[in-house]
Amino acid sequence: MLGRVKSPDCDVANVNVAVATEPTRLEPKAVPDAHGATGENALGADAFSEDLEQQARQVVRYVMTLNGQQLLRQLLIHGTFRSDRPFMPEIPIATQNEQMRIAKEAGMVKQEPGIPAVAGGYYTINPRFLGALKKVVYEELAKHR
Repeated sequence: MLGRVKSPDCDVANVNVAVATEPTRLEPKAVPDAHGATGENALGADAFSEDLEQQARQVVRYVMTLNGQQLLRQLLIHGTFRSDRPFMPEIPIATQNEQMRIAKEAGMVKQEPGIPAVAGGYYTINPRFLGALKKVVYEELAKHR
């Protein structure tokens, strides 16, 4: 209504004004990933960094083990790893793959298709989560020192 010129035959606008008692919070839209799938935790491009950080914190703090947090740190450092071999010798491959499944379902990592000789493909960080994940992972790992 702002910027409209009022009708010439009307001196007073008959408008009902609604007052919001609480601020409206926009929910981020789910967008498809590289494979066309959308998860309930997938975030749209218009999401705020606080939303990304909150989601990363929830997954890293409450769902992932210390091993999973270490795996995410290594993934942040190296950028990618193959899912068919142990990424860190002290973490069994079954644990590694379970922790990456959790991160993948949360939308924080992506599993890229591998070359035909590599079963399972590669894990990479979802670029939208890069900043939030760095902050949260390093904060959480610092608590264990």
